[in-house]
Amino acid sequence: MWITVLFLSLGAFAQEKTTEERATEMTEKMKEQIGFNEDTQKKVQEINLDFVTKTEEIKKTDSSRMTKFKELKTLGEERESQLKEVLTEEEFDAFKEHQSENRKELKQRFKANRNK
Repeated sequence: MWITVLFLSLGAFAQEKTTEERATEMTEKMKEQIGFNEDTQKKVQEINLDFVTKTEEIKKTDSSRMTKFKELKTLGEERESQLKEVLTEEEFDAFKEHQSENRKELKQRFKANRNK
């Protein structure tokens, strides 16, 4: 479910920004929320750039929604695994906490937009 929300949110701000800009935005937001150092930021930036690039590739395919959903879910799990390797335990816990909060916020916005 959260991948669907992420997929929709990426589509919402994907209109005018480059892949690099979106990855940088994600990284900056994570840095604000988690507070990791510059070395970690570079690693997270690489992970996010790879994630955004692959997400865009999936979105461009002619695959069914279900297939895309499954691919995005797998991609999200891979990203999470990579982040777990570069973040400290405390940073990763903070990431998971903020991820949960962000999902709730996106769901609320999605529901509000759907009811308009």
